[in-house]
Amino acid sequence: MVDNSRFFVVSNMTDITEAKPHGCNNGALMDRFGVLIQGLLAVVAFSTLMLKRFREPKDERRPWRIWFYDTSKQAIGALFIHFANVFLSNLTKEDPCSLYLMNFLLDATLGMLVIWAGVKLVSWIVEYKQVTLLTFGEYGKFIHLAYIQYVSQEIGHYMK
Repeated sequence: MVDNSRFFVVSNMTDITEAKPHGCNNGALMDRFGVLIQGLLAVVAFSTLMLKRFREPKDERRPWRIWFYDTSKQAIGALFIHFANVFLSNLTKEDPCSLYLMNFLLDATLGMLVIWAGVKLVSWIVEYKQVTLLTFGEYGKFIHLAYIQYVSQEIGHYMK
């Protein structure tokens, strides 16, 4: 027996052109289900970083402190972009989920290209001016306050 309730008959083209696309409603990104999905995706992202760390050869693996410094910068940047996208997506009354997806895809493609170019430019300037404090991935023996200042500078370069 076939369930015909899922099918509809198209009698003319106006049925197709006037159809409302189905997406999510305003506020869906911040309801219980949306927050649950975002939390699960955060766990998957962090688990991927952990898996990547343990897949590195032991003799080339970064110490935990350096790994934490690198991943904390990535996490702070990702959280900033994520919450900015959620905020911007909720400004529309149409379909915030689709807008979030478009923002995410633009950030993951064009944004990464801009970040790559920025890192190359800053690295060239650091090498040219010989400002060793701003060398990417080199932390030295920082105390806690110096680390916060250093990460703030790198995040500032990242956000530009």
